[in-house]
Amino acid sequence: MQVAIIGAGSFGTVLADIAAHNQCQVMMFARRPEMVHAINAFHRN
Repeated sequence: MQVAIIGAGSFGTVLADIAAHNQCQVMMFARRPEMVHAINAFHRN
């Protein structure tokens, strides 16, 4: 299953984490490019 999360704040990150742990392919959308790079690089928010 594919899941899209709009917002990479604390709530969006938790939703994405839960979906990923349930074998979903997750795509997150965030306003700030530096936040996207940090999440991709360190796998944390």
